[in-house]
Amino acid sequence: MKNGISDTERFILLVLWAVILFVEMATGFFYSDVHPLIKFSPFKALFIYLLIRELWCKYKKRRR
Repeated sequence: MKNGISDTERFILLVLWAVILFVEMATGFFYSDVHPLIKFSPFKALFIYLLIRELWCKYKKRRR
């Protein structure tokens, strides 16, 4: 647990990432004429969650 993310949480995020990817590929959303900011927003949301989570864990370790 280097950066504060447990193995279970990593697995859940990996499964979420794969499900989002498969759903968007199956519906053809990647090939539509939607703006890239909207098209990749679920992936960006997962990245932002990981970033906030890592910063929060570093903050908690520093306070101890």
